Amino acid sequence: INFSQKVNTKIINIIINKNNKNCKSIYLIGVKMYHIIMKHKKLVKTLIVILSIILFIFLFLVLTTRLSHIHKRYTPKDRVDISEIINKETLTNEDYEVLYNQTGLTRIGIDRLHNIHNEYILEIQDEYFSDYSIDLSYMRLLECSCRHDNATKHVTLEKGDILISDAAHISFFHFGHIEIYAGDNKTISLNGYGDECTLDNVSEFFTRGNYMIFRPKGLSSDQIDNIIEYAKENLLGVKYRISSGILTPKYQENIKYSQCAHIIWYMFNKYGIDLDSNGGLIVTPRDISLSDKLELVEVYGFDPVNLWK
Repeated sequence: INFSQKVNTKIINIIINKNNKNCKSIYLIGVKMYHIIMKHKKLVKTLIVILSIILFIFLFLVLTTRLSHIHKRYTPKDRVDISEIINKETLTNEDYEVLYNQTGLTRIGIDRLHNIHNEYILEIQDEYFSDYSIDLSYMRLLECSCRHDNATKHVTLEKGDILISDAAHISFFHFGHIEIYAGDNKTISLNGYGDECTLDNVSEFFTRGNYMIFRPKGLSSDQIDNIIEYAKENLLGVKYRISSGILTPKYQENIKYSQCAHIIWYMFNKYGIDLDSNGGLIVTPRDISLSDKLELVEVYGFDPVNLWK
């Protein structure tokens, strides 16, 4: 009998002498587990290595998610007085360029407000040049969104406007988020795991740290209405799945799963309009932002020259 067996025998005798059945049972279970572990040393070591790697990756993602957080959005440097420009009855190309650099509003955005809400253009400029921190908001375990407390002032929205932000991220990967304006202060949105496609309050989107507003090119109001109504009747309730386009076909009838960019792409593709700029299996908010079938209405928190490139 070796030393460990002698020790084990003595411990068992002590337990038996004390008539402690519970302790004896626990001890015997422990001995049994020990022998199982010793019998499968290689397997146990492999499991420990795998669990250690998983723990390292998890901690790495947690740390880098904090480090990659957008603490401050893009803000321009040189502010000028635009009150004289916006009070003109007719604007020149140079005027539109100045207003874009001062407000983030393109010609389309300015035309929605000019000679109707001139003072509101000045308020948008104030917000465009304001400097404040963006907070980190955890939506799920590792999925974060960069936000501020209040919704920003933005251009008057029209049904069919597409709203895109890159402020949602995991670690250093800013995958972003996209919604479409459905009218009546509501957007059609599919946010993330555990969510279904719903009608959300549009003000929630404008708490994001940055965004771009796009308008589909060359579509009539009737065409836009058809796309929105189709989505309301057929896509509300669709569940989130990030692998849409890989584990399931990118396009199929009566989808049950999708993700934020895929569902926007899907409702337009139903009417023969492909918003995916690179035609890959997975469509992302960035892919749609680069589509030549959209035109920019307003930018906030993005570099107005490079946008999301």
